[in-house]
Amino acid sequence: DAVLGLVAVLRAQGDFARAAAIVRGLQARQPAPWLRSLCVRLCLDAGQLDRAAAFVDASTPDDLALAALCRAGRWQDALARLQSLSAPANAATEAGVLAGWAADRLRRGEDRGARKRLKRALALAPESVAVLAVRGQFASRPGDRARAQAGLTQRGGNLPTEDGIDAPSAELLKRAEALVKEENVEAALGALRDALDRAPSNRPIRAAYEALILEHGAPEDWRAALAGRREMAPISPKTAPPIGCARCGLQTEVAVFICPRCDQFDTLSAQIVVQHTGVDPALAGCTLDHLGA
Repeated sequence: DAVLGLVAVLRAQGDFARAAAIVRGLQARQPAPWLRSLCVRLCLDAGQLDRAAAFVDASTPDDLALAALCRAGRWQDALARLQSLSAPANAATEAGVLAGWAADRLRRGEDRGARKRLKRALALAPESVAVLAVRGQFASRPGDRARAQAGLTQRGGNLPTEDGIDAPSAELLKRAEALVKEENVEAALGALRDALDRAPSNRPIRAAYEALILEHGAPEDWRAALAGRREMAPISPKTAPPIGCARCGLQTEVAVFICPRCDQFDTLSAQIVVQHTGVDPALAGCTLDHLGA
């Protein structure tokens, strides 16, 4: 009891690695199914994904087992676990596993197997977060990628990328850069200016616009840009959108396809009102980045 009390304190302090090490030692001395499951949970929270998956066995609760196997990239084992359940799996859960496996196959160059699994996932839950994220990687036409991104935006708002730029802004910056390389600076400036007219406080777009103006514009252009900066709403520091898990209320700064707190698939929502701390999705192998998206 004293040891478990220490583990609880360490968890509350966010020291998951030490908590996991203590519980692993306890499990080695006095094996028990509940201790084994606690090892899985603490290893996941500590970002020790392979070690967490290694502790999964038949006694591990199904939600936790699936989350651990998927977050460690063991998609085939996760699907086998799904197929062994006595009750049918949730369609979004199965679709998430298949989509993750498809993304893994795609990264390995196994295009045919990847498309086969994505097709099954699309049939099960075409609007799930994982399916939308992976579908965008398979899209060969810009319109298909845009539709997949629009579906993700509808689920979680304008999700920021790793550098804090939302996807539409990142796409616009790429387009402007391509126009500049084609020596079509006027078109690039026009596209950026249109975006600023709609959202004056968009920091990345404004920075790109002002850099172009300084390099290619005349003094009157510089003065107009400075006037626009003075008149716009004050720019606030980057803040995370209110996204997270609609089931347990965990608020995150990144989009997740598995909740790192309650282990449920496809619960991403832009309407989170409760916030729980102590779980870092960046360590937990459950973000869209881990699908390659």
